[in-house]
Amino acid sequence: MNEKVKYFAGKLGIILNGFGLFLLMPLMISLVNNESRELAIRWGQSFAVLVVFGSLFVYYGRRSSFITTKWSSYVLACIGSAALIIAAAIPYMLVMRETLTLAIFEASSGLTTTGYSIYSSIEGLPNSILSYRAMTEWVGGALFIGYFMLLSLRGEVPIWGEGVYKSHKMKQLSTVFKGAFFVLFLYLIMTGIHFIGYMISGLSVYEAFLQSMSSVSAGGFDSVSRPYNLMVHYALLFTTGISYLLWLKVMKSPRLILINREFGIYSGLTAFGTLLIVLYFYFANLQADDTVIRAVGWAISAITTAGVRDDINQMPQVIILLLLAFSVMGGMVGSVTGGLKINRIRTVLKAVLFEANLMFKPSQVVSTVKLDRQPVPVTMVTKLMAIFIAWGVTLALGLLFLGFFSDGTLWSVFITAVGAITNSCYMDGLHPFREANLSTLWGTVVLMVLGRLEILPLLMVFNIKAWKY
Repeated sequence: MNEKVKYFAGKLGIILNGFGLFLLMPLMISLVNNESRELAIRWGQSFAVLVVFGSLFVYYGRRSSFITTKWSSYVLACIGSAALIIAAAIPYMLVMRETLTLAIFEASSGLTTTGYSIYSSIEGLPNSILSYRAMTEWVGGALFIGYFMLLSLRGEVPIWGEGVYKSHKMKQLSTVFKGAFFVLFLYLIMTGIHFIGYMISGLSVYEAFLQSMSSVSAGGFDSVSRPYNLMVHYALLFTTGISYLLWLKVMKSPRLILINREFGIYSGLTAFGTLLIVLYFYFANLQADDTVIRAVGWAISAITTAGVRDDINQMPQVIILLLLAFSVMGGMVGSVTGGLKINRIRTVLKAVLFEANLMFKPSQVVSTVKLDRQPVPVTMVTKLMAIFIAWGVTLALGLLFLGFFSDGTLWSVFITAVGAITNSCYMDGLHPFREANLSTLWGTVVLMVLGRLEILPLLMVFNIKAWKY
């Protein structure tokens, strides 16, 4: 038991130290922008707290001989997520003097790339806190790589443990980590592309840096208030919904993106949503000069789960339902977006039709469920069904909890809950969150965390291969 405690303590120490190093960036920004001396000291205090506690944990677990198992990997994923949220909340408490609940809410929103915020206006916020908020979204977008490295091993080989080089599965270990680090490298490249795009759109170097970290992770939180080219923004945001596995294939053969069926459906749905919004505006006589641009932005922002920052109180309910449906769907499997993902929905729908066909035509031979002409194992279909059930039950419980304890209407609760579990920001619901009660804040935090990075489905199905579908 003591070895297990040492093992988990050592890994938590690495997480705290690593995140503590990230705080050097807002500290430097605070000094460069000549923010108050007191603010710089608070950033230094936040850095010191994380590094000191992280070092103590690392020292305590330095000689752990515990060899990971499948269960310990999942436990570490959950504990690590909680520790990272607490670590991210510390600067909000020490620098911005927020309460624990508000700090946890803001940290959770950033790391889950949801976009909800306790800050209704960014004009009065220091540049250092804006850069920190964007940084947490960027880290949250990259977290799926860490979970991939951790969970794909499934305890079959040691992780940072003794004897790893003697393992007969060292080749599997190196393959997993090489793939994960290559995806991380691609994530950095995409961040650079977004950065260049925002500079072209009219933002300064600093503003483009902030906005690129938010957009590449589909964060939904705008760190700049100055107007910029929206079409460039929507084009960059569209890329966040594309699978990183597809990007890797495209690097070898660019034409693959044109024949990829999931990408075709993703693009078609975006265009279809845009068309529906434009048609609704046309027949409702609500057209304006920027109707098409607005429709494109809403459709892309919804399907990438970045969320719609416009006040949706001004939108027709039918448009809101369409946008929420897009957020539930999300982008492609393997992207940084939230939602259930397009291929999973396709697979489950085909499985339902498969069972219905057997029910009405029991004597007819029916082929197995296929996705892009490839058969999907029956066990995988079952696991995907479990994902949908777990997701639906979580949303239902969240709706009941928020509906019972919050002060908002049922419509606002519905929007907030769907936005939280899909990690999408919709400027309605129970805003402003700073004035919400404790139950509303903590309920939303739970939905955001369970919705992000598919932690709940992974724990339910215990199979990393579910990420393939």
